[in-house]
Amino acid sequence: MEYPTYILPKDVLWLWCVVVGFIGVFSEEKNVLRFEDEAFPSNMTILNRLITCGNSTWGKFTTPTFTCDDIRVNGLRLAYGYYPGWGVDDHCQETGGNHEFTQLCMKMLKKIGMHHKGIYGAMVNNATCGHIDEERYLLKMSERSRYEWTLMPAGRGWVSSLSCMIRV
Repeated sequence: MEYPTYILPKDVLWLWCVVVGFIGVFSEEKNVLRFEDEAFPSNMTILNRLITCGNSTWGKFTTPTFTCDDIRVNGLRLAYGYYPGWGVDDHCQETGGNHEFTQLCMKMLKKIGMHHKGIYGAMVNNATCGHIDEERYLLKMSERSRYEWTLMPAGRGWVSSLSCMIRV
């Protein structure tokens, strides 16, 4: 059987996609802009509580990002949990999913003068539903646009790292 010696238009398109994809995989320069993660200051006061942060960073992001690693509130962990029924089990529902990580990020970004760009997102990039034998703090909305810290008993669910992403 003899095969045609010409390439059909759809084959040309397919070949072009393969070549462009191949070049893109091995090219050094990517069109995606990445920003090095930055650490929040080691301590700051938010709503009359001392927030402490470690100085390690997580990598590169598509938007400027500040991370508070080993976050603590007055020396205690930040509480974490799911909305009832959303988790795979009932071990991590003590907060009822009512935590204001975005508000905490906005207040932390304001402390370092980066709030004017607007927040893109708050990301809990290291948390556990494991049990901790110490009290935990939870930031909650107490009434419209007012936030307060709530001291929770020892239990399941706490945050180790919080990242705050700002708009470019």
